[in-house]
Amino acid sequence: MTTFTEHCREQSGLWDVFSQNGEDGLIQIILDMIKPQTMTCMEFGAADGFFCSNTAYLWNKCGWQATLVESGDDLFSKLERVTRGNSKVDAFHDSVANPDVFCPDVLDLISIDVDGEDFNIWERSDVRHRVVVIEHNPTFPPHVEMHAGQWIGSSAASLVRLGELKEYKFLMATKTNCFFVRNEDAEVFDRFDCSLRNNFDSSSLNYVVTDYHGNFDVAGSLPYGMNWKVEFGMHYE
Repeated sequence: MTTFTEHCREQSGLWDVFSQNGEDGLIQIILDMIKPQTMTCMEFGAADGFFCSNTAYLWNKCGWQATLVESGDDLFSKLERVTRGNSKVDAFHDSVANPDVFCPDVLDLISIDVDGEDFNIWERSDVRHRVVVIEHNPTFPPHVEMHAGQWIGSSAASLVRLGELKEYKFLMATKTNCFFVRNEDAEVFDRFDCSLRNNFDSSSLNYVVTDYHGNFDVAGSLPYGMNWKVEFGMHYE
């Protein structure tokens, strides 16, 4: 069975205008398959509106209605400036930890990207938006369930578990984001292998390797200017 990732690549569907790792193109493929109903979206952690944005292509190029939320003072100043005069964009400077405060109605797409609290934010939300794009920590392998909050984030496996509880189907993971669609919109994806194991970008994984004397090293492409031996104090499931 063809994986959904393979299908997207065959369709030349992983491309960026404003996104980071092919999300703009992937979102278009998903929307083409489920058909937008309201042309509405939200970005929770919108930064300056464009940097690594998963919604800017929709509201800037496609005329969608957007709700953009950013808590950082400097970033929100830039966000407010670039969206001023756009009647279809509502920008909020806030750190409220539940998207439902801003959008109580079902949207075609929501993106949650706040560098750590993403799992908790989605867990608090009761509104079942049609497509969910949510950041994961790509340094955790796809069989590890973990979520630890700010600056650590969540493994893709924990997000898949949460999605199942919320009645969402996992589709695939780019290097930085997991993609979900509501179960009631998911039938069109049944012809693809959408398992996490076969739809996970492993390029950020690293491994501790040892010799037969117990000496160890780290193998892989170390991300984020990796700091050695940081005590996370994380909770493993």
